[in-house]
Amino acid sequence: MAEDCGAEPLCLQLVPDQGRAAPTPAAAPDATALWEAGRRVAGLAALGHTNREISKKRHITTSTVEHHLTKAYRELNASQRKDLPADLRDEAASTA
Repeated sequence: MAEDCGAEPLCLQLVPDQGRAAPTPAAAPDATALWEAGRRVAGLAALGHTNREISKKRHITTSTVEHHLTKAYRELNASQRKDLPADLRDEAASTA
């Protein structure tokens, strides 16, 4: 349990290392791919699509759409869909 919680020193105290290999760190997510997905979602929102329409179009959950939009609003300093930059609308329109 200590190992699962990231308490490696405690884990080593409780169960001395018996030749176990060090745990391999999890691969970091591809930030570029995540940002591209967020741009596509934000672009569709900027075009006026609802979260439900975006989720169906992108084959993701509405919760994921909300997550992408929240991040996009924060990063782009926008408070609503009409505040999203025109280049997002243009990208979305050209790929639709």
